[in-house]
Amino acid sequence: MSTNSESTTASEVNSDTLVDVRLDDLRNFINRFLDSVASAERENHEQVQARIAEAAEATERVAGDLKVKSDAATAAVTSHWQSFTDALSAKKAEVDAQITERAQERDVRRAQEAADKAERIADDSVSVARIAIQNAWVAVLDAIDAALYAKDLTDPSATPVGKDA
Repeated sequence: MSTNSESTTASEVNSDTLVDVRLDDLRNFINRFLDSVASAERENHEQVQARIAEAAEATERVAGDLKVKSDAATAAVTSHWQSFTDALSAKKAEVDAQITERAQERDVRRAQEAADKAERIADDSVSVARIAIQNAWVAVLDAIDAALYAKDLTDPSATPVGKDA
């Protein structure tokens, strides 16, 4: 069960503030990520392993909560950042074209549809960014753990404080 705001729907928040709410959620999420990394750097191997497991479980929950349409989209974000930015640029160009068309036609209904679509694209982009950051979180913690493990193998006397001998 998610207690974060990622489950917030457009019907629960004024449409003028939905993107702001999502960006605040993302900012809070990044701060938790940075705090976790800072803590992991002071922990022993077992503590970092537990942190990795927790972060990996959170990654699965976030992916489910955000209703990621396919594993391919997540893989594309993490391994093909350029493809992601190209897709966003194409969507932005599409929205820009619709906005231009709306301004020329002065059609209130079409203007609302274009605004709704732009908001959905912004919301989807924030969701995709969150998944990418969650994957980075796990990768950074895994790198810290690998370094700790390598250090333990090369210098057993350098066991971090708090680690059982």
